[in-house]
Amino acid sequence: MDYLKIIENLIGQFDLSLETQRRLAYMRCQEYADEHLAAGEDWNRFLERAAKILRVPPARKDVARKATAQVGDEKLHLAYSPQSGPTLAGNVSGLVYLSKVLNNIAGLGSSGEHSHFYYGQCPLVGKSFPLTVSLEDEKWFAERAGDADTDSQDDSQQVPERDIPEEQVIAFQICGPAPPNLGVTSYKVYRILSVDKYTNQDAWTKETRESTHRIRMLSFVDDAGHQRTLGLDLDDQQVAFLRKEHLQQFDTAPG
Repeated sequence: MDYLKIIENLIGQFDLSLETQRRLAYMRCQEYADEHLAAGEDWNRFLERAAKILRVPPARKDVARKATAQVGDEKLHLAYSPQSGPTLAGNVSGLVYLSKVLNNIAGLGSSGEHSHFYYGQCPLVGKSFPLTVSLEDEKWFAERAGDADTDSQDDSQQVPERDIPEEQVIAFQICGPAPPNLGVTSYKVYRILSVDKYTNQDAWTKETRESTHRIRMLSFVDDAGHQRTLGLDLDDQQVAFLRKEHLQQFDTAPG
């Protein structure tokens, strides 16, 4: 299949000099992949090619888990404590299942391939942390070889709490790299439709530390006019939370 020709036809109507237009073009490519590329491997390859052309983070399907059969009695539990760090426990079926998923991820061979294990969904049980396992290349590990001292610090000290009157916040702005595949643009202001506290909802969450007590789930309308939910930490220095008096300075997204 000539991926390049298909992508060029799909994105020809967009002004690729604009970040907003590049993200909309990528969403159009994702719609095509959903409709025409049933195999997860093809879906991932097609959108990875489109992401490189459009200079956006690539979306990926969890091919490894989809290809791994479950018996039904798999159990995994991921706990964490400052003293011992993360501890992963599983029954026999759970550990066998996990080993097969890991083997499938490794077999895909492409950096960035990953699998998500979500809170409250099999095989995770109880008050388990969610888990993401990804395949990365040697360059990725080399870039992080000196991070050990930084990572060992108490994250509560690294992220100071901001004095934000939550009841007055009506919009937000990402003042850094925009979350991938959410149809949002850096430094654009989005009105907030509703706010909920974080209770492990199945939605993209921008985490800044181990603790999630300051994360709020925000509903808003994205660049394509779709209502979405995004989890943001009130103390994330790359996020601005705006009150009514701030909005007079900005062009806001609908909502």
